[in-house]
Amino acid sequence: MSLPFFATVDVLDLLPQDWSTHVDRVCEQWSRRSELHGGTSTSLEPLGTVIDYRLLTGDDIAEHLPWLFELHRTSFHRIAEEISGMSLDPDNAVTSAVNVNILDPGGDGYEWHLDSNPVTALLFLSTHTEEDGGRLELRPTDREPLSVTPCAGTLAVFDARRCPHRVSPPTQGLRISAPMNYFITGQPRHRPDDLDAALYNHNDRDVRMLIG
Repeated sequence: MSLPFFATVDVLDLLPQDWSTHVDRVCEQWSRRSELHGGTSTSLEPLGTVIDYRLLTGDDIAEHLPWLFELHRTSFHRIAEEISGMSLDPDNAVTSAVNVNILDPGGDGYEWHLDSNPVTALLFLSTHTEEDGGRLELRPTDREPLSVTPCAGTLAVFDARRCPHRVSPPTQGLRISAPMNYFITGQPRHRPDDLDAALYNHNDRDVRMLIG
């Protein structure tokens, strides 16, 4: 498939029966506040922009939503390879491999940015109408801008390093999604030094890696 690419797949049948209740409970109990401030190597927002959101890191997900962490490495991995037409490796850094982002209604969206990994799979974990905001917006270079209304159980796969994207501010209901990182097999991986500090509000690079 030519780059940049974008496609969506209904993966609801791959999720456990009680997935929604499980996600809501874990988000309520374990999510933490974070802020984005623009001006980083992947952000397309000016320095000083403040975006408030909540998140679960990969460490949280591996512990409290293990089925989601496993899907990132198995079924969603295979779907990402099929859509991209490339051999891919899941991110083996636990913290960044898969996150859950939670945007509160009436709050901020998520900044315009590019990802450091070439392929992102984004699982929508909440459903919204066009009037609810929280839309995934993309500005691919080879086509008209895209705007996608979240539908729970839909997996979007796209060229995240070359396609600027953001989330518009939600007006109704929690907007929940799980971005997952994939890298092209055999190519060098590069994660900017300032990215983890920007996303997780700490200064040390995550060194916990998956084995195998």
